[in-house]
Amino acid sequence: MRPGTMRDMEILNRNNINGPWPDGSLYVGRGTPLGNPFAIGENGTREEVIAAYGDWLRRQVADRDPVILTAMAGLHADSKLVCSCAPRPCHAEQIAAVWQEIEAQGGIRPRPAFHDDGTTPRDGAVFVFGSNLSGRHGAGAAFEAKEHFGAIPGQERGYQGVAPRHCFAVPTKNEKIATLPLDEIESHVSAFAEFAHQHLDLRFFLTRVGCGLAGHKDADIAPLFRRAPLLRCSFPSPWRHPLFPLLMSYAGIGSRKTPVHILSKMRRVAERLEVRGYTLRSGGADGADTAFEEGCKRKEIFLPQPGFNGRE
Repeated sequence: MRPGTMRDMEILNRNNINGPWPDGSLYVGRGTPLGNPFAIGENGTREEVIAAYGDWLRRQVADRDPVILTAMAGLHADSKLVCSCAPRPCHAEQIAAVWQEIEAQGGIRPRPAFHDDGTTPRDGAVFVFGSNLSGRHGAGAAFEAKEHFGAIPGQERGYQGVAPRHCFAVPTKNEKIATLPLDEIESHVSAFAEFAHQHLDLRFFLTRVGCGLAGHKDADIAPLFRRAPLLRCSFPSPWRHPLFPLLMSYAGIGSRKTPVHILSKMRRVAERLEVRGYTLRSGGADGADTAFEEGCKRKEIFLPQPGFNGRE
């Protein structure tokens, strides 16, 4: 897409704005949450870094990055994205395009939708279940799909039935009912994701595909579904952490001069959060960051630059 109007979302060059910026303006240059981390020259041509940014932004949205989602949620159809590039091609085009994709999927939810394992949809959503390559829907979620959601005996994969009693079969076992390896299941999940992205009018209710009778672990299967349209899917509750680990993360706030007794409390808080499955996201600075790090093992360190504070 070229710079300009996209559903009334404009891309403006800050150097061409005389006087106060128009209402609804948002600067998206470097240093802002929606700034492009890829540089022209170092990371490719202008077109290449814009394309790389689009891929990166979609991954951040899929991973439910709280900073990115907050920034995207603040946009609307008549927002004005301000950069220093227009009318030349700009990463703001990708921001507008991704925003439109999100809107087409129902907008940004405060949190992904989850349901209790073993329940079924009551709102006409497509029932997504694990199948075998012989199309014998004889047990577990596959039997439920045959009995109540239009699964067709002998049809081993894909969309089946008629709304609101419809389903989608994702093969997780072979013709002899032996469990398929993860790489094969991943290819079938990709087929589901492609179908889901092409049918914007449908919502999907996922069972623990591949984790029941097929025997795979939730931690191995759930991440495969990140490429699906997350905003139109409801996921089984055991997939909450493996699918969206950022929802189970936290960051410590303080300073290098935080009192010793407060630092001690921070360590204890980190220990308690560790037990509950949370991951620390630390900037690696002295004080609060270090105190929280000392209290837990599950952590991710994000350094401003290599070698910051003597770390690699």
